[in-house]
Amino acid sequence: MGQPLTLGPRVVAWMESRLVFGLGAMAGQPLRLRRDQKRTIFEAYEINPDGTRKWNRLTLGRARGWGKTELVAAIGNAELAGPVVFNGFDEQGRPKAKPQINPEVVVIAASFEQAGILFSAATNQLRGVDSPGPLAHQFEFLDKEIRFVDGHPGSLRRVYTSAASLDGKNVSALLADEVHEFTPGNRKDSFVKLRRGLIKRSGAWCFAISTAGERGGGSVAEDEYLLQKRIAAKEIEVPGVKIDWVEAAKGDLNNPKILKAAIEMANPWADAKQREMLAAEYHDPTTTHHAFCRYHLNQWIRGSADNWLAENPGSWSRCYAPDLRLIDRAPAVMGLDLSMKSDTTAAVIAQEVDGRIVVRCKVWFPTAATPIDYNDVID
Repeated sequence: MGQPLTLGPRVVAWMESRLVFGLGAMAGQPLRLRRDQKRTIFEAYEINPDGTRKWNRLTLGRARGWGKTELVAAIGNAELAGPVVFNGFDEQGRPKAKPQINPEVVVIAASFEQAGILFSAATNQLRGVDSPGPLAHQFEFLDKEIRFVDGHPGSLRRVYTSAASLDGKNVSALLADEVHEFTPGNRKDSFVKLRRGLIKRSGAWCFAISTAGERGGGSVAEDEYLLQKRIAAKEIEVPGVKIDWVEAAKGDLNNPKILKAAIEMANPWADAKQREMLAAEYHDPTTTHHAFCRYHLNQWIRGSADNWLAENPGSWSRCYAPDLRLIDRAPAVMGLDLSMKSDTTAAVIAQEVDGRIVVRCKVWFPTAATPIDYNDVID
């Protein structure tokens, strides 16, 4: 099988020759993508033999620090002014590309603040930071929109889900950041409505990226994560949809080998120094277990109400001490869950022994033929 057809090399070359970093310590310096980020671009711009897009919906799940916001901003700028539309083949049979005729690019986040960060990254990438960027003179930079100075049709706009409105325009690219925050209600409904509206325009597509969130919350990210599991298990086929989620396997992170393997699995982009820093952060007393798993291992977590054991993995199994025995005629506390003879009955007793609380319990399960014998319960 040959290499997939993709406009990705053209898009990457455009990004690295026209854009600068928009955020962080590298802000203002020429944009440079890591190998894994380039691979993402190559996949995002794969095409069919007839030049149409292979993927009209691409979702990525990545741990914190991967460079999600910067990449979404760069894709937005490429969709605004870069070579993202198939334009035949060159002499070597490689696909050529041209800009959109009338680009309508929307970058979206769950909150006004996050949408502002994403839009600022896109603005800085084009406009420059300490000095004008290569394309700064071609655009007018407004509070919520980037548009062409010469009146060329098209724009890049920011919206946030609780106030999403596209004024009836046909969107060419919908780019979403941190979709684990797009939860049921107005946020999720607004995003799904915008994504469904892409059918109005041929070649329109959606690129979404996120870290994991709370399991069972019904967010857009969780929907995509579960859909990816079904696709991988061959339970379902969804043409045009690609979901790529990188996460660490579950395990006892107090084991140094398991912690090291988990960090490497969820952060393959990180160098040795960065991985050492992540391991140190896990052992920092101010770092909660569930937050580390979510942000740095990209694992789904339970809601905060269920995290009392998650904060100390392995703590429950370490409580197991079958050799400890209750002391006859010593102070103890008992709890009883009594019932009629046809329902379950339970008893639990707790007693301090050698500085530990020993707990023992028994449950009686009645059947139709054998009801609860309360003499046994009393004994």
